[in-house]
Amino acid sequence: MAAKYLATLLVAFIVLVQPFRGRSRYEDLVRRVKTDQFARTRHYRRGIVGEWLYVSLVVVIVFLAAGNARSIGLTLNHLKPGGTFISVEIVAIVFMATAVTTIEVRRPNSKLLPRFRRQAQRFVELIPRTREERRMFSVLAVSAGICEEIVFRGFGIMYFRLMFPGTNSVIIVLCLGAVFGLVHAYQGVRNVLLLGALGCGFAWMVLATGTIVAAVAVHALIDLRVAFLPTSITERPEMAEQSGLVEPRAVKTPSSLAKRTLASLLFLGAFIYVIGALSRHTSACPKARPFTSVSTNTTNVEAVGVFKIGTTEAAADRYSASFLGENMGCLAFSGITTTASGSLVMYVYELPSNFPYTQAHVLGSLEKSGLFSSVAKH
Repeated sequence: MAAKYLATLLVAFIVLVQPFRGRSRYEDLVRRVKTDQFARTRHYRRGIVGEWLYVSLVVVIVFLAAGNARSIGLTLNHLKPGGTFISVEIVAIVFMATAVTTIEVRRPNSKLLPRFRRQAQRFVELIPRTREERRMFSVLAVSAGICEEIVFRGFGIMYFRLMFPGTNSVIIVLCLGAVFGLVHAYQGVRNVLLLGALGCGFAWMVLATGTIVAAVAVHALIDLRVAFLPTSITERPEMAEQSGLVEPRAVKTPSSLAKRTLASLLFLGAFIYVIGALSRHTSACPKARPFTSVSTNTTNVEAVGVFKIGTTEAAADRYSASFLGENMGCLAFSGITTTASGSLVMYVYELPSNFPYTQAHVLGSLEKSGLFSSVAKH
C-alpha cells in the first residue's frame, strides 16, 4: 500500500509541479547567464542531481512494491521475442540519423542550421558554448537518457500495471507521451508536441522490446547531439540573416505551407507505421490459454481465482487472454475450468523468470478486477 501512495505522489509531482518548476529554473538561468559565466555549468550540475533524485525515489517505490529491476524494464536477459533485433535496429538508425544531421548542421551555410536555430530559440540558453559547458552537458545528456527513461517509461509503465491493471497499451503510450511533453512546457508549444510524440515513441519501444535499454540509448544520442551543435545556432534567426550567416527566410506561400504540412503528415504516418510494424513483429508474451480440464494438484500453480457466479466461460476466456496475456506480462500458462458446482476457476501457472511482478501482485490484480469472488494462493 505504501508503494502505491508514494508512486501516486511522485506522479502528481511530475504532472502538476514539474512543468512549472522547469519553467522557473529556465527563467532563472536566463537571468543568471547575463552576469555569471558559470551559470550554465551550475544549471547542468543541478539538473544531473535532480535526475538521479527522481531515480532514487523510483528505486524506493520498486523496493516497497516487492519488485525488481525488471519491473521498470532494466533487463537485457528477458527481452520479448524479437526484442534484441528491434533494439539494435532502432539504435543503429537513430545513431546514423543523429550523426548525419549533426555533421550537416555544422557545415558552413547548412540548410538545416536555420531550422535548428528557430527550434532552439525557446531553450537557447541551455545550449553549451564553451568546452567545459559541452563536457558537463554531455554528462547531463547521458544522465537524462538513463534517468528519464527509468522515470517516464520504466516507472510509468509499472505505475499503470500496478494501479490500473488491464489498461490498453495505446492508452499507456499516449498518456506517457503527453506527460513527457508537458514537463518540457518551457520549450514552447511546438517543442512540447514534438517531445510528446517522441515520448510516445519511447514508450512504444519499451512495450515492444520489454526493456528500456534501447530507449535509453536513443534518448541519450538525441540529447548528446546538442553538445556538438555549432555556437552559431544560439544566434536569433533575424540577427543571423542580417549578418549574412544564412540566407533570409523565404516568404511562406500557401503552396509552400501545404507542402510542408503534407510532408509532416507523411513523416508522422511513416513513423506510426514503422512503430506499429515493429510492435506487431514482436509477438508479445504468449497469450493465456483456456483449458477444458486442469489438475489442481499440479505443483507449479501459483494462484487460484474463483469467478463470480454468473460469469460465462466466454467472458472468462476473454479476461484470461487479454488481461493476463497482454497486460500482466509473460505468464507461462493459465487455465479456466468448471467445478462440479458450476463455478468457473482460473489457475495461474508458473511465473517465469522474466515476469516483472511477484505472486502478490498477481493476486492483487486479480482481486482488483472485480471478476472474482475469491482469490488465493494455491
